[in-house]
Amino acid sequence: MAAIELISPANKDRSLRRQLFAAKCSTYLSRGIGLLIIDVVTSRQGNLHNELMELLGLEHVYQMAKQVSLYCVAYRPLSGSGGDCIETWPVTLNVGQVLPTMPLSLEAGYCVPVDLDAAYVEACNRRRLNEVVG
Repeated sequence: MAAIELISPANKDRSLRRQLFAAKCSTYLSRGIGLLIIDVVTSRQGNLHNELMELLGLEHVYQMAKQVSLYCVAYRPLSGSGGDCIETWPVTLNVGQVLPTMPLSLEAGYCVPVDLDAAYVEACNRRRLNEVVG
């Protein structure tokens, strides 16, 4: 099992909504569910990855710079004899940049690639948008 969360403007709207989003993501990870969050919201500031890291009580070294507001992060929760941990793959995004391919963890030892740019182009084609940004 895995989850892909596309951050919406409403997720970044107020502190309570950011906290609720982080709590939902924390629940996925605590249940061993791989997670990919994608934030391309330009109309509101905030970094929900950082909110999640704070909720999990992880050190600031695991957070992105405060000015980063466009990003995607893949998370792989792992359990072992040494305890639980979460592997992360954060990528900062920029408007006009090609979207990356990200790993999506289906289980501890197995990830599938998610080509975000190909998915974006396909969505634009299906919606018959004349101009694809990117």
